[in-house]
Amino acid sequence: MVADEKALAAAEILAAAGETVTARAVRERSGVRMAVATEVARTRDAAAAAQGAVPEVAAPVRGGTGCDLRCPRWAAVKSC
Repeated sequence: MVADEKALAAAEILAAAGETVTARAVRERSGVRMAVATEVARTRDAAAAAQGAVPEVAAPVRGGTGCDLRCPRWAAVKSC
């Protein structure tokens, strides 16, 4: 298996496990050089950013007109 493939496989495993895909984590998991791990981690981050990996907060989590449930006003009066 080529170093790039090993690093990519490690990045996919880390992401599937819900762990942060960093160059160090990829390197430790795959045993490749840091330069290879860095390139794979950057590529993976760019792909995740392009997909919009951060989902929007669901409506029940937002209170009232978009106020966050952690808002002190929401905790006191249950509306904003």
